[in-house]
Amino acid sequence: IPLHLICDASGLGRREYYTKLKAEGKYFAYGVSKCSKGHSLASRRGECIQCKTAIIAYSMRHIRSGFIYIAGSMQTSLIKIGVTGDPLNRIYLANLVGYEYAGACDWRVLYWAQVDKAGECETIIHRALSVYQTAIPFVRNGINQTARECFRCDYAIARKKANIAMLLNDIHPGDEWEEADSITNEYNLRSA
Repeated sequence: IPLHLICDASGLGRREYYTKLKAEGKYFAYGVSKCSKGHSLASRRGECIQCKTAIIAYSMRHIRSGFIYIAGSMQTSLIKIGVTGDPLNRIYLANLVGYEYAGACDWRVLYWAQVDKAGECETIIHRALSVYQTAIPFVRNGINQTARECFRCDYAIARKKANIAMLLNDIHPGDEWEEADSITNEYNLRSA
């Protein structure tokens, strides 16, 4: 963990250090109340990052630059919004036999943008589209999974809400790409 992401929270309660970390743009705290195993390193939310090391990777995902992407599946009539280091490879993997994200094998990238704090951007966009969000159970390599990046809305709605969410949160995309209108219009299934 880079030192610039850690804050001294000695003597502070969970609510107090959450506020301090958020205000300072930090993600982890030391000097917090010890967990049941005696550790005193925590996430903003107060979870022990020594007991639950996956929290570190999840938090780091929020601050790394990457690509926010919007993909569509005609098979399921769903829109998928996620982050990745490589949008085309991500969709290739989502379509693989045995993986088939949300039960579909026809995902197509419709838009991508390079952004700072890609995971944070994804969370903001998911919140903006929360009324359309749907959890889709599916099986990947024989293991039950739940797809949580899926939305039952037209591409046009997803794209518009994503733009507004990024603008309102002062997120300025770098490189951007969008599929031709003749293709993206096919993913406006509910407006047709």
